[in-house]
Amino acid sequence: MPLTKLTHWQALLNTYILECSGAPFAYGVLDCGLFAAGAIGRMTGVEVAQPFLEAAYSDAESARGAIQKVTGTGNTIEDAVRWIAAEHGLKEVTPNILFAQRGDLVLFHTSAESGGLAAGIVSLEGRYALFMGEAGLHKVPVKTCKTAWRVG
Repeated sequence: MPLTKLTHWQALLNTYILECSGAPFAYGVLDCGLFAAGAIGRMTGVEVAQPFLEAAYSDAESARGAIQKVTGTGNTIEDAVRWIAAEHGLKEVTPNILFAQRGDLVLFHTSAESGGLAAGIVSLEGRYALFMGEAGLHKVPVKTCKTAWRVG
């Protein structure tokens, strides 16, 4: 069954973003995937990351193991996000990333130093995506994101 946003999802998302803005990055507590999943949870009331939390991880290597355990197929953040999208009926935003809306789940390429992808959400402003990086909460233009999925 697809997720549905709660009536007051904007206020809930805003509060969540404010709570996370000063919080430190920590694998298994508040990393990019758990930040995005937590935002979805606040907006919908559904804890989409529960299987990953139950798999318990505390560093990049154990995170890959947790993703593999839950998804049964891959071990990247993209695998985890695609699994969550499939499990919860989130439809990919097409034909262009610029159709992503506030609160949507996104994936985007991180800086060359860290490599790979990161998960985030489209901000309430709508022009930026937010993600939890090792230096805290960051924002990037939505147009730089790779893929988006409609939440609610």
